[in-house]
Amino acid sequence: MKNLEKLCVMMLFCFSALWSQSLFGQTVAPPSGATAPKKLHLHFTSGFNTFKLGRVKDFYGLIVNRFRIANVPLPTQRKFPGNLVLGVEALYHYPSGFNVGLGLRYTRTRAFSLYADYAGELDVIAKVEMLSLETILQKDLSRGHLFKPFVGIRGGLLAGRSEFALRISFEALDGPSVAETISDDGIGYSIEGFLGTKYDLKRFILSAQAGYRYAKVPSDLEIDFSGIVLDFGIGFSLSR
Repeated sequence: MKNLEKLCVMMLFCFSALWSQSLFGQTVAPPSGATAPKKLHLHFTSGFNTFKLGRVKDFYGLIVNRFRIANVPLPTQRKFPGNLVLGVEALYHYPSGFNVGLGLRYTRTRAFSLYADYAGELDVIAKVEMLSLETILQKDLSRGHLFKPFVGIRGGLLAGRSEFALRISFEALDGPSVAETISDDGIGYSIEGFLGTKYDLKRFILSAQAGYRYAKVPSDLEIDFSGIVLDFGIGFSLSR
């Protein structure tokens, strides 16, 4: 959990620097014929992403299979499906069509195998979460239109964590007789290429994009967050 806290502190420092630049940087209108100043936009995004999680899935399967070998019919109801991803981005929009800034994303997924009979209950639960701080470089492919296609790349650091919990309780006993948790975390890296389109309403911007993320955390299980990312967002200008 300390890795997540360190990344949050780093994120707050970077976004504070961008905010200060927006407040105290060039904000007055240029004279006639001069180049327009860059504008800072804040974007809020929400979407869907998938994960590979190779070793994490293998370790979870190993735990479940040990009970099945012991003739416990332990079914898996959910195994690390794609899930919601939330983000916020601060981007400088340049007149040349380049957009540069920072982005923060958070996502998680879970797996659980639950079994119960007259004797008691058995729960095997796992969850994985990711927080990333990345630099974003984006290029508009056309200008002067309401709909603007764009391509881009983003990359940076991510904090990842996996947790496995085993709980066994018996009807004849009050409370769980066995409860054990194993966790693993670390700091890794990510890089993502994407393309999309945005609808520019001057003060507000609506966007949609799709990309592929390559991301790994070199922990004991080497948490692999690589997968497809779909994002939808709304942004507004912070520049006066």
